[in-house]
Amino acid sequence: MKTLTGTVRKKKGAKSRWILTVRFGYDSRGREVRREKTITAVNKAEAQRQLNSWMAELENANLNSSELTLPDFAALWLPQYAAKKQLAPRTVDSYERLIKRYIQPYFQDVLLTEVTPIMLESFFVQLLTEKSKVKQRRSKDGCLSPRTVRNVYFLLSGIFRAAYQWEKISANPMNKVDSPSGKSQLPTVFQLATVRKIFKALSNEDFQFQLLVLLAVTTGCREGELLGLSWDDYSSTDGTFWIHQTVQYLPQKGTYINLYPKTRHSCRRVLIVPQLRPLLEEQRGEYEALKSQAGKRWNAAHLVFFNPNGTPVRPNSVSNHFTNFIRKNGIEHMRFHDLRGFFATRLMSQGYSLADIIRRTGHSRASTLLDYYGHALAENRQGIDTAITESFDAIRKLP
Repeated sequence: MKTLTGTVRKKKGAKSRWILTVRFGYDSRGREVRREKTITAVNKAEAQRQLNSWMAELENANLNSSELTLPDFAALWLPQYAAKKQLAPRTVDSYERLIKRYIQPYFQDVLLTEVTPIMLESFFVQLLTEKSKVKQRRSKDGCLSPRTVRNVYFLLSGIFRAAYQWEKISANPMNKVDSPSGKSQLPTVFQLATVRKIFKALSNEDFQFQLLVLLAVTTGCREGELLGLSWDDYSSTDGTFWIHQTVQYLPQKGTYINLYPKTRHSCRRVLIVPQLRPLLEEQRGEYEALKSQAGKRWNAAHLVFFNPNGTPVRPNSVSNHFTNFIRKNGIEHMRFHDLRGFFATRLMSQGYSLADIIRRTGHSRASTLLDYYGHALAENRQGIDTAITESFDAIRKLP
């Protein structure tokens, strides 16, 4: 095991509370792997003693599985798993958040060898029934969404599978725990009337936000893909963009351009409808004007959507702006990502093949598309029934 390093810092606004941070090193992509916990100590010297004790435990834990807690093993396992599977930084970050938010608080002092199927079952019941403090992960009843709970289940399955293979445990308790059930919340599909309300309300918003929303509705691009659009990838001849990069945010890295798309299907060319091309040229004019004013302070990313100094726009700032925009204008609740769903279901309802829609939206599989948006086709059942009836009548009239 690599030599560990650690730091102590005072927790803001909390008397006698300190945050201990232990750093394990870096994964294959150069991202720091670390663990944190909050402790009570009368002064910094006492907090440092607790840090030294914790680091010693972690150092020894890799050598003696009987002293290894579940969170400790997870911290050892994740960087190796990430390197082996060549996981994207954003995926590793999501795993780290699942461990920190859900696994670590529940199993903080539980030894890896003492985890039982019953203990795990109780853990998943708690996740499904207790109110969630994380707004983005809530279902309509305020509890953690079944999808997030299943993500925790699959993460723990991987952790215990490795623990068994590495002979840290004699049996895998996850083999006796069924995947948590629960009805996943289907994405809401919005009618044209709702989108018209959005278009009407956009007139009161800043120009860059207007263009972002309009492109989301008419291209089906992901939020990060839109923010990653570059003038270098735009062809004014045929009005298309080449999608090959995204803007992402990681706590340790900040907002950055990710040159690796979500999947290989994500790399694609998308059409900008003729009605929006003049607006795009207007945005380019704004870009050139601000770039000229900023001079050497300008970031040279050549992005279509940008901060005042040319740096990438943080994705969640767009999501938050959109949520406030919807609420302010009395429009039914929806997320920015739901605009992508609207685009996909419109193509479905108009009879385009799944293969064509996948190529346009960058989904990896037809099953993913149908799982998320296939239920929307029920809304077009009457139109489909009418079309089938008319087709049959037409066949009967043939000589």
